[in-house]
Order: sequence, then C-alpha cells, then structure tokens
Amino acid sequence: MEILLIIALVLIFICFKNKKENKSEKPFSDKTKSWSNQANKNFGGNHDRRKNYGKHYSNKSVTSLIDKNEEIINAALRDKKTIHFNYEDRNKVRTSRTVNPNRLFTYYFDDDGEMLCLEAFCHLRKANRTFALFRMSSVTII
Repeated sequence: MEILLIIALVLIFICFKNKKENKSEKPFSDKTKSWSNQANKNFGGNHDRRKNYGKHYSNKSVTSLIDKNEEIINAALRDKKTIHFNYEDRNKVRTSRTVNPNRLFTYYFDDDGEMLCLEAFCHLRKANRTFALFRMSSVTII
C-alpha cells in the first residue's frame, strides 16, 4: 500500500513538473513553428530572418520608415480611420492598397527574428490580409 502511494505521488510530481515546463514556453510557440514556412512564402525570401524587421532593424532608414508607418497606423486605429499605402510584395510587385486596420502585431520567427505587421481588411482583395510594415510606403490616413 505504501509503495502505491509513493508511486502515485511520483506520478503527480512528474505531471505537475511537465505542466509547469509547458507554461514557461513562449506563447503560441506551436503556431509560430507551423507559421515559419508560411512566413517565408508570405514575406518573401529576400529578407534575412536573423534580423529584426521591427524596432531594432539594423538599417536606420528602414527603422525610421517603420516607426513613421507605425505612428500613422496607430493614429488610424485609435480614430477608426481607413489608410492608404503602396505595398511591394515578395516578388517586387507593387500595388496600391486601401485598408481598414484591425491591429498591429509583432511576428516572431523561430530563430529570434521579429517583424512588425499590420492585420487589416483590404479593399482591393475584399478580405483580411497581413502586411509587413517594412514593405509599406506612402502611408496616409484617409
């Protein structure tokens, strides 16, 4: 009987330890891992995944452009306004987009890179789309 009690306590301890370790993982780590290849398709292979395409991107002109875009988008989100911008996709195809922004978020790559993105309803595609801020230019509030 004592042996069964000891075994039960050991099993409970192991289960508790595993749950505690799982909680210490990054949030959405499973989604991030499954997103990794999709991100390469969506955002193109011409960026270096080891760099951060958010606030800490090494190119100062890109950083200031991202900061400016982020500031305008935050104002549009706050005031519930539509924005217009030019967007260059991974194949260097340029389009003019008018969108209703839903949220700004940081996409985290598996290898510690990150990229600031906008989720918005695109009037051109008539659907929700995700846009990388470093690919946006001439952002204006309509």
